Amino acid sequence: MSIKSTNDIDKTIGSRILHCRKVAKMSQAELAEKLGISRQQVCFYEKASCRVSGSRLSEIANIFNKPFNFFFDQ
Repeated sequence: MSIKSTNDIDKTIGSRILHCRKVAKMSQAELAEKLGISRQQVCFYEKASCRVSGSRLSEIANIFNKPFNFFFDQ
């Protein structure tokens, strides 16, 4: 059984979430509240310590009014 680790795509997604949050002048706590999760979970997403599910990423895209593919390399 191997340990799952994050990859470059996870890091790109996390950095783009962070970018959107900073541009919106939103705290991690504010984003967490909108998503119904903990501030710590937002921190994990941004650092790519945890992977973001497709449905969660869709919620994040809607919050920041971004297309889903914005969070991937283009």
